[in-house]
Amino acid sequence: MIVSASRRTDLPAYYADWLCRRFSEGCVLVRNPFRFHQVSRIALTAETVDGIVFWTKNPLPLARRLSIFRDFPYYFQWTLTPYGRDIEPGLPDKSRLLAAFRHLAEAIGPERLVWRYDPVLLSPAWTCVRHEETFARFCRALRGASDTCVVSFLDGYRHGEAFCRAHAVRPPDASEQETLLASFAESARACGFTLRACCEAETGLPPAACIDAARLSRIGGVRIAAGKDRSQRPGCACAEAVDIGAYNTCPAGCGYCYAVRAPRSVRLSPQDAPLLGAPLSAEDTVTDRAMPRRARPASLSLFPE
Repeated sequence: MIVSASRRTDLPAYYADWLCRRFSEGCVLVRNPFRFHQVSRIALTAETVDGIVFWTKNPLPLARRLSIFRDFPYYFQWTLTPYGRDIEPGLPDKSRLLAAFRHLAEAIGPERLVWRYDPVLLSPAWTCVRHEETFARFCRALRGASDTCVVSFLDGYRHGEAFCRAHAVRPPDASEQETLLASFAESARACGFTLRACCEAETGLPPAACIDAARLSRIGGVRIAAGKDRSQRPGCACAEAVDIGAYNTCPAGCGYCYAVRAPRSVRLSPQDAPLLGAPLSAEDTVTDRAMPRRARPASLSLFPE
């Protein structure tokens, strides 16, 4: 089993203690987002977890505690965009995050960091030219700290329409996408990045597998067999994974977020709770999820001593 931690909320940034506790205790409860009272108990042990993908915009709260995950192959999908607090109000200064990216790469290796420049959106403040200049600057700042950059364009969600109207935000049109990607590809190539696209079939770029069994296999030194995740959007190349997060639990407040439908209703879950979001009730049914045993390499050392 590959653990996705998480597409639904920023666990490293806001639930680092919770995440470490879940792995220390060896299990987590996850509520089915489509069947509210259906809850799965998932084992988080060296016998069941093949690898972990951490999704985050700020791994700093988790970074100093990565030794907890030394028995698992893992890597970060780190979204690092140049937007300010009008669009991403809950994030630290981007210069601090750029420096943190390089520092973490030195500690755990660049293969365990995938840089996401995502989503690319346009507004009166964020023109194509500004994106081209900023992307090139970020490439130079992150040279050698990662081998891959993943890009995608803004998708429209009904609950984000008010934000888009208020900030005159929109996705690039086809011509603008072509212009941006040509510039991005040149900057990425000059700094040693492979540029990939997430669910953007018309770009001509190789597709990103954000849950990447091959990357985890290289990191862990053992082949991880995982089928394609057919529950994701068309064009998604991700391997199958189990997500342990919960929607509507991230307080970052990013205006374009798909995982939070009502930002003002978000409340941080207790760090000692067995699951995120609504607590267990008498109406819930908790079922143990059956999982195959993990294949193990002859030797595995994931975190520097």
